[in-house]
Amino acid sequence: MRLPTIIRTGWRRLKRFKAWFPIIWRDEDWDSAYLFEIMRFKISRIREDMVKCNRHTDVQKTIVHMKVAEEILKRHALSSFYWDNRQIYKEFCTCDSDRISSIKLEVDENHNWVNPFCDWCNSKVVMTKNHKKEEADFSYLWYIMHKHSRRWWD
Repeated sequence: MRLPTIIRTGWRRLKRFKAWFPIIWRDEDWDSAYLFEIMRFKISRIREDMVKCNRHTDVQKTIVHMKVAEEILKRHALSSFYWDNRQIYKEFCTCDSDRISSIKLEVDENHNWVNPFCDWCNSKVVMTKNHKKEEADFSYLWYIMHKHSRRWWD
């Protein structure tokens, strides 16, 4: 009677190892983005299992919370969401004007060209907007994790 349990457990662990291998292979120790990717992947696996088993009375609400947490973690883990968010406000930038053709451009901390005469690039509004968005995302993520993550089991 014990042997089939060992085989089932071994098979389940082998499938889990196969699913986790690409995540662990890409993992690095120098950036929190990799931690967020591991958290996102783990939450998505738990969510998929909850969808499959559907044993809770409020499973749909729990799944929504998990999807929100996954989305926020995906933004912080190895994606270009905040870079794309910055580009939305690029319309206010005047760096492409004809005045700058003879001016030597400077490079900001993200290696983007900055026009010394562009009010938008020099105003730090873009950095402030990105920082506020990141802070709001993290605040909401930690709220969801604190309030709901103990219910994420099946």
